[in-house]
Amino acid sequence: AAATVAVVGIVATEGVAWLFAERFRHNIPAMDERSVISSRDAYDGIEHWSLFDIGLRSRVNGSLLNTLRTIGDRVIADYRREVPTMGTEEWREAQAAFGWARVLSPRDGALLAKQLTADGHVRRLAAQRNKQSSTAMAQSAVARFRDAAAADPEAFDPYVGMAVTQLYTLGDVDGAIQSLEAAVKRGYTVTRRDTALLGDATLRRGLLGRKRAALLTDDARQAALEKAKGDFESCVASFRQIVEFGNSARHLETCKTQLRQVTEQLLPDEEY
Repeated sequence: AAATVAVVGIVATEGVAWLFAERFRHNIPAMDERSVISSRDAYDGIEHWSLFDIGLRSRVNGSLLNTLRTIGDRVIADYRREVPTMGTEEWREAQAAFGWARVLSPRDGALLAKQLTADGHVRRLAAQRNKQSSTAMAQSAVARFRDAAAADPEAFDPYVGMAVTQLYTLGDVDGAIQSLEAAVKRGYTVTRRDTALLGDATLRRGLLGRKRAALLTDDARQAALEKAKGDFESCVASFRQIVEFGNSARHLETCKTQLRQVTEQLLPDEEY
């Protein structure tokens, strides 16, 4: 009798869970970058009903995995555009999507890299919002991007996010340039946003070079000014390509002014 009651109970709960699974399956096509986290709560509720997850395994998990991967990939692809449209909430949903997909497909190593990339962007955006702890948050974002790059050595997306974080939050000019170069090496196509990043990076490095030169004398001063001049020339070359993009026209004039001034500094005293 006890065994019969147990079997009937299992059949009943699995039957109820199957009905819930069918309803969930019907709603999968409507999932997007705003509903992953709430859908996971609904999925977990169905799992609690079922001992063997027969309905979920046979009717839901296959199509759910593809949808989760598509949602997360869509957020990552948006950031490759020169003017991304998705923000913190979408990155959180992407992070949740890849994490959930990893549960459904634990052997897919690419999902780990994408989850870490999404986590890096969540931290990057948090650093931009919170000025008091921006450095710590940005450093943790860079760490996540590095972990993502290690998880998938062929992926360029971690390096793109890393470059932006390194330059605009941490002020690491050389690191940002190296990260962008690493992304290009892995197949990334540079946009006007990235060209602007290179212009900003070389402008910052040139300004630092001029400040450093002011503290030096003789050959050391000359070398520092020559290096700064090269940076300002690169800055001009970058912004000249994208003069209609964002604030590029204004930055181009700044670079030209700095280039003219450092060139004058390099002239012999009688000519200067």
